[in-house]
Amino acid sequence: MPRKTRKQKLLAEQHREKTQLPDNTYEFVKPPIELSKAQSNESNPVKKPEDKSIDRKTQIENIDHVDNHVKKDIIKISAFTFFALIFQGVLYYLLNRP
Repeated sequence: MPRKTRKQKLLAEQHREKTQLPDNTYEFVKPPIELSKAQSNESNPVKKPEDKSIDRKTQIENIDHVDNHVKKDIIKISAFTFFALIFQGVLYYLLNRP
């Protein structure tokens, strides 16, 4: 691979200077806003939990729906694993017979 010429190095340096942030500061994460405790208590009052009525039957049906997908996936994985192990056993038996 050919080495860079002096001209290419100078062009690269100019390019870096153009694209460089001022003072080499990179703002990947913004600094957190510091509030005193008095200000934070005034601006964020403590919220009391509201009494929400949840329909238990609907909640249980949603969980069962999610569980059905998980059960189907586990059955498929188990069946595939079982057949893979059987296939490996048959291959081992056939290839290692005297």
